[in-house]
Amino acid sequence: MALIFQSIKDKLSGVPKEDRMKIQGISLGENIDKFEAQLIARGWVKDSDIPKSMKLVAKSFSGIFNRKKADLILHYNIVLRNIQFVAISYERTSQEEATMQNQENITKIIETYGISPQTQPNVTVFEMRHGRIACSVEYDGCGRYGAVMIYTNTPNNDKYFEPGYSEF
Repeated sequence: MALIFQSIKDKLSGVPKEDRMKIQGISLGENIDKFEAQLIARGWVKDSDIPKSMKLVAKSFSGIFNRKKADLILHYNIVLRNIQFVAISYERTSQEEATMQNQENITKIIETYGISPQTQPNVTVFEMRHGRIACSVEYDGCGRYGAVMIYTNTPNNDKYFEPGYSEF
């Protein structure tokens, strides 16, 4: 039954599971339970569940991303149990340090994937074959800034990536 359900989800999204974007080698095509187990196996610590709405919920983790302390917010559909998008936020700091980290993120994505970004106001977007990565510097309202990266698969990216979107 699970194989049938997964193949239906793949058919609906038009993206086979093995072609989905990955974070630390974990496919965004996994269901929430498998993704969470793989995160924990890689050293991430679960912080909390974050209620959002009846259909979209989130889980929070802390750990290391690109050799730096970061928080990871995993948004998923509570009914289908599929991942909608993943947001990674580096530790809060000064605007200058967050801007430098954001530029590091952009450079690493360019080097890793060999693609050029689209620059929009306050966000740099990388259109990938089966998804999108957005990099920005976000202000938390308490005098601190953080570099943020949001990863999503097609077809979710249009819904969750709007200019100025911020989870933090």
